[in-house]
Amino acid sequence: MQSTENHQPLVYVQQLSNNPGVNQYSPANLIMHGLPQHQQQQVQLNNGNMLAYAQQPMLHSNTSQQQAFFSLGQPAADITELPKSMVTNPIVASTPISSSTKRGRNDVSGLSDSNAQGRHQQAQFNRIFIPGNTPSKRLRSTNQLITQTTDNLQQPSTEACLFATTRYPFSPFSVIFAQEVRDSTVVDDLTKYISKNYKFELKLVAYRKGRSENNECRILIFVENSNSFAFLYNQKNWPTTLAGCNYSTKKPSIPPQLSLVLPAVSMQTNWEDFVQELKDLHPDIVNVVRLKNKAQQPIRAVKLEFLSASSRNEILEAGEISIMHIKYKVVEFFAQANVLICSNCYGIGHFRKNCNQKNEATCKTCSEKCSNLKEHRCSGIQKCVHCGGPHVSNDAKCNVIQQYRTVLTRNLLSKITPTNTENVIPNQCFNNLPHTGLTTTNELSYANVVKGTTSNSNELLMKKIDSILTKVEEESNSTRQSIEELKKEMKNHYEETKQQVAELEEKVMVMEKKFYDFSVRTGEIIQNICTTLMEPQNSQGQQWKTYWQEQIKVMADSRSSIAKSSKNHQNGPTN
Repeated sequence: MQSTENHQPLVYVQQLSNNPGVNQYSPANLIMHGLPQHQQQQVQLNNGNMLAYAQQPMLHSNTSQQQAFFSLGQPAADITELPKSMVTNPIVASTPISSSTKRGRNDVSGLSDSNAQGRHQQAQFNRIFIPGNTPSKRLRSTNQLITQTTDNLQQPSTEACLFATTRYPFSPFSVIFAQEVRDSTVVDDLTKYISKNYKFELKLVAYRKGRSENNECRILIFVENSNSFAFLYNQKNWPTTLAGCNYSTKKPSIPPQLSLVLPAVSMQTNWEDFVQELKDLHPDIVNVVRLKNKAQQPIRAVKLEFLSASSRNEILEAGEISIMHIKYKVVEFFAQANVLICSNCYGIGHFRKNCNQKNEATCKTCSEKCSNLKEHRCSGIQKCVHCGGPHVSNDAKCNVIQQYRTVLTRNLLSKITPTNTENVIPNQCFNNLPHTGLTTTNELSYANVVKGTTSNSNELLMKKIDSILTKVEEESNSTRQSIEELKKEMKNHYEETKQQVAELEEKVMVMEKKFYDFSVRTGEIIQNICTTLMEPQNSQGQQWKTYWQEQIKVMADSRSSIAKSSKNHQNGPTN
């Protein structure tokens, strides 16, 4: 039993406009992306708003050798009733793509020479697939027959589906020792060291010894979640020795669970400034990689690799990220399923113990069969047992393996359709196996992501609108309450002012009366003075001095009374 290594194709989901592109495929037509150029079938998309990008094996050097397509905690796909593969059903070629849908003049993100050529030739001939095991034909004016490998029409086996749904969700960390050590001792020392020094609970799903060379001891450690992966990815968190021995580590590539994709980053963007601003704004981003298409040409899609699950989830929940004053859409990053390859005959879709080639073994390099591989003298000339190409038989770049992986991925995704994957009951024959989901997001299947991208966007928009309406209503209620309180306060002040005005009017009337009395008395005194001055002897006689002293005293008392009344008015109570 052997799984494919090195490069793996990728799948990620994006909500796009209604313009169909060369490399845009719906989930139903995902199978077509792995076919060779002369076998590619262009199918008209029924839903232009929901597309799936299927990237071929053109990954950068940091791509994991065993990208985890499945995550723990979710039920396995029901593979007892696999749907018929699309390659076994007749498909009618669609009409050629209109020239109006072409990309910009300098934008080669979704195009390659081979794709452009294939689209140009589509007006000249139609391509069809014949059901069953009949070789496919390409109908030209000359009606030439093109032979096709029978492996291309294989239906994914139950064993292949079982193998794909029971893989660990994260690639292992390799711990290499120069001498033999016990794997359990190494793991115990590692977990105790991390728990004691960092107060972190390292969650592992498995560990075992791996293949090694030069008498080395290699121990593979499989983590359970993204947090544990990110913690071990930092070399500073490792102890200096394990099991009392020196060691070295080999870290895997960052998995899809810690990755995101920006589907539409212009090819004219200044790459160095773009990467630098990304890392400045989000320090948890460790790698920024522009993806490539089948022809190894860079495309608009950019992959972000994180070392923090929380930072990655925050950006994913926001659905967008702002870089250099531009908002970019953010989608999840998905890897396709691992393909089961027999380590005896290098056939696809079965384990070694079930191989029909009992008495012979196949050389991985030259594809020759022999009874004993140890005695086999290999020519060293690489020849694939599937397609005859110049590569080893289990190379993930093989077109046959790529096509099989696409068919396998589609069949697995088609079985996970319920909205709530927690209620899915797996097939009884897999009850004792660790159930693995089909996505990098917990409690959400890849199929549901494909179907729910539009609805999720609408739900996000509705949530934002509801949030705005709630805030507006709260502000309205607060304003209304403030106005009512202001009215009540103004009414209270009005009553107090009215009462004070009435008191002031009453005091004014009292002062007017006193002023009138004072004026009358003053007039009388002046009149008496004038009379006395004219006839002092007749009116006063000998006591005129005493008379005037009395009059002056009366005037002083009157003035004192008026001044006192005015002072009491000024110092009186005020409301």
